[in-house]
Order: sequence, then C-alpha cells, then structure tokens
Amino acid sequence: MASDSLDTVEAGPSADASGDEGSATEEAASLGETRSKLKRMATISTWNSVLLHVNETLLTGFARHHIGRMARSVASGLRVEVQTAWGSHIPSTVIFRLQIRNGDDISDFAIINLPIGQTKLPLTTDYLDALDESLMKDTFPDPRTDHFGVAHSRFRNQDLEYFKTIEPTAEIYSFIKHTTTAVARVTAVVEAHEFTIMYPSHFWDHIQRVPVSLQRVAKNIKSLFDSMNPEEQVSLQVTFPFSPNWEKDWHVFFTDERKVNAEILDIASLCNDHIEDLDYSKMLSIVFQARLFPFLGSEWILTTNDEEEYGMIATHIPTAYLMAVNLKSVRDFVPDIGTKVNVYLRDIAQHGYTLPKPIANRYETYSIANGIRTNLLRADHEADQQTGRYYEWDDPARDEPTTEIFLHIAAVDLVPYFPMSTNNDTLHQEARQVAAYLRKHIDEDHIAHLIRVITWLRPVLCVAPKTRYHEPYSGHRLALPPGISADVALFYVEVPRQRDWPRDLKKPPMKVDIPSMSPPIDLQSFLANAFENQEEVIRAEIRYSFDVELYKEEGPTLSLKGTLDSNHVADDWLKSMVQSSNLPETNHDD
Repeated sequence: MASDSLDTVEAGPSADASGDEGSATEEAASLGETRSKLKRMATISTWNSVLLHVNETLLTGFARHHIGRMARSVASGLRVEVQTAWGSHIPSTVIFRLQIRNGDDISDFAIINLPIGQTKLPLTTDYLDALDESLMKDTFPDPRTDHFGVAHSRFRNQDLEYFKTIEPTAEIYSFIKHTTTAVARVTAVVEAHEFTIMYPSHFWDHIQRVPVSLQRVAKNIKSLFDSMNPEEQVSLQVTFPFSPNWEKDWHVFFTDERKVNAEILDIASLCNDHIEDLDYSKMLSIVFQARLFPFLGSEWILTTNDEEEYGMIATHIPTAYLMAVNLKSVRDFVPDIGTKVNVYLRDIAQHGYTLPKPIANRYETYSIANGIRTNLLRADHEADQQTGRYYEWDDPARDEPTTEIFLHIAAVDLVPYFPMSTNNDTLHQEARQVAAYLRKHIDEDHIAHLIRVITWLRPVLCVAPKTRYHEPYSGHRLALPPGISADVALFYVEVPRQRDWPRDLKKPPMKVDIPSMSPPIDLQSFLANAFENQEEVIRAEIRYSFDVELYKEEGPTLSLKGTLDSNHVADDWLKSMVQSSNLPETNHDD
C-alpha cells in the first residue's frame, strides 16, 4: 500500500553544515553511529485511497469500478483516504477522509480522527486471498449499478481501459482478482468515544450541489456514526491491494510503540477546516527559511516530440531549482547530505495546465452530452411540476419561478464540468448562465438540442484538471561546492509533475509561482547574504527518511556537480560560479 517512500522529519546531528564536509571515508565510517543517535520526531505517510468497512460491513456508496480496482479508480461515488502519523512530536494518529466524488469534483464530508496512542488495543492485520471467489463476494458486496445522475470523470477511460478484458456485467470478484492476488486488511477495534468526527461545513452547507444519489450516501454514513453510543464497540477496517513493504506506514500501530506520543492531534487547528491544508510543521515548531533560484539548464526546452510525449509543447520554464536553507537554529533538524527529500512550499501557488485534447472519444462525448440533455429536460419537468401546484398552466406569472427552479436544479448537475469552483460563487452563477443557454427551446427538436449541448461540451472537456493537494517538490541535499563557506544547506529540488494527466502521456512539470530571478553568478556571495532580506525568504517544510541505497550509490559527498546532466549550459554556469568565487574548476564529466 501507501507511499513508495516514507515521509519523515528527524532530529539529530546533521553532517557538518558549514561547508567543511570532512573526508568521505570518515563520514561513511561514522554513519552508523550518527544514525543511532537520531531521535525520530515525526513519521507522516502520504494520503492513500482505501476501502472502508464499519462493523465488518462495507460502507455503501463505493462504485463498482472503485471496488474492483480496490480504491484506485476515478469513478463517482464514495471515496476514503487514510493517512498515518506518529513520532515524539506528532501524536500517534490515523486520519480517515470520507469523500464524495462527482465527476472530477471531490469533497470531504467527514474526517475521522483516531488517536491510536490512546486506544485500548493496537491495530491488527490479516490478508485475504483475492482468488477466493466466495470470500470476495462476502467481503465486497456487488453494488450492481452505479449512482444515478452523477457526472463521469474526464479520466474515465483509465478505468475502462484497465478492465477492457472483463465483461461489464461480470461479478465484482472478477474485477478484484484482475487488480490484485491478495488484499491487505488493517482492523481497529475501538469504542465509539475513542475517535472523533468532523463534518466540514463547506460540504454540508452546500450539499444540494451534489446529485441526490450522492447526497444520500453522505447522509446515510453520517447517520450511521451519529447513532453510535459512546461505549459501543466499533470495528474500522481498511482494505487495499497488498504490496511489499506496505507495513512501513503502519507497523508502529501494531505494538505498544504506538504510545510514544499518546496525545490527541488537534486537526482543526492545523488545517483551517480544509484537511488538504493539514500542515504538521505547525506542531513541529520548525520553520525552515529557504531561498530558491532556477537550476540553469533545467528549462523545459521545445523538442519535436513534445506533443507526442506530453500532449503539449514545452513551456521554457525551469523544472528544477536549487534551494538554500538557513541553518541558524535548525541545524540538527536538516537531513544529511545525499538524503532524498520531499519539500512542501505552502506559500507558493501551483497551477495545472489545460488538457490538450478531450479524454473522451466521440462516443463518450455523445454519451456525456446525452446525459446532460436528459438532466436539463428533467430539471425543466421538475420545475414545471413544482410551480404547477400554485399557478394555472397559462398564468404568465408562472414563467419566472419556473425558470428560477429550473436554473437551481440544472446548475447543480453542470457544476462538475467547470474547472474550478469559486468559494464566493455559492449560487453557481456561471453554471446557471450555461443552464439558461442550454435549456431546450420550445421550437427545438431533440437532435438540434443534443447538437447544441455537444457543441458546448467539446471545449469544456479541455479544462485544466484540479490539483487538489499542494504537491511536494522532490530532490536531495547536496554538498556545498569546494571552497564555499556559508551557514546554509543546499538542496536540488524538482518541480512537481501534474498528477491529473492522461495515463498514456508523460506528466508535465507544473507552473509554480516562485519569484523569478536570474541564477547567481557569484554563489559564495549569494549564499552568504541569502537571508538578509526577509521579504525574499520562503517557508519550507522538509520531509525525509534516511536512504541507505543512495549512500551506497552516490557516497555521502553527493555534490552539485554530480547532479548536473551532460548539459553544456549548466556546465558553463557551474564553471562561471566557480571562477567568480575564485574556486578551482571541476570537471563535470568525471
């Protein structure tokens, strides 16, 4: 399950950060001793999509494809994501995000906070044989049909392609065994008062925005939890496809080591009512001050096969940066040289690209358009039925309330087709305008109406996907170039790739709002004075785990020179920095 790498923040003596790295032999020899002294402050997993059973019953609302792909689909319906966190500075916690997905719009409707450091019993785990037909049928009941009136994701093709060899009417176990041969199951047996639930107001205050079938899913699950008695014993079970080393995000919770920090995580104070903004650095009380400048030679340069590989042309913007971190007061919390890192720059906005072409083929576009047309006709019929109770059919005063009711109903169904939802647009004004435009004319036949909907829909399918989370920059810590003396740590970080992109295309590097600046010519001078102007400083959250393999392959003196590709522009830049700093030139090719 879970992440390929464990995101951690650790405290302990770092490599000498003043620029005097010592010999590689001495550092390698003392590596084991150094690591044995480290005290782990926090281990935080990524968010992982799972299926959730409550009292050994699968929650109702998961779509067939979502169950079949073991929570890895883009199907509309119920979704559950889980994150684990523990450490001396982070209370041992399992967080569940219960979500409603409609098309590509995903909203949290419940957040479960399970303080595993306080529970009477640890978690347990077992494995299910996905090839056991009877077991799969009992564990994962087949919903048979998907939710009525929901929108399809623009990436629905991914699910259809994944299951192309399976008949759509096949039993659910056929889909599951196509996905995995074994299912991992983690169980928490707790009393109801041992966990807390938040119900985000930004969903419940506007629940009418989602189709009625999905409203029912959220309301039924809320009623299930609200009806529990405080002393009632409850089992929460998450299931996901087995993968090697999945336990690294969970192993502490299977023993009394989970009590290393038995406090309760105050989620509300860390996320401002939006769980995607959960910022653990507020608890760690460590703020890394950083400066970033473009890594010369990393610009995405136009090539003849860009459109074939990425589906779009190159942007000429930097895809990597060098990040300098001020070591004052945080020296012991910075990872050693060579350590892989994930860096969160929460003050820097990220932007997705417009999809270069519709994901849907001609038939799927027709199917989506026909669904929209059906919803428009249904909205017109419902509006007419409601006003018919109070007005005669030929009463001119009936037109205005009928139109208002139609726009209210139709706009809810059209909202998922817009790229971004505006917090201030609680009445869906843009969707209402489109609903008014697409409303069937009195003298318009069905074919003409459908063609008009298709004409509107085609460009709408080419919208920028939502990147819901603040994606981390990935990279590693570098050694300072020889002769550079500054109280900073230097990192090479790459711009996040856009997650929501067609599977058969390479994911493009995202656009980020890092202030533009020319790469420094004199690196010594830049690093020595990097943090004098606090207005230019960026807040960075650094997560990492020690990677033994990286040390084996690169050695503990991984340097800026070793990071450079065979790129003469970057090579010339490195040489110019060395010359300006009165340093001996280094051979980039060795």
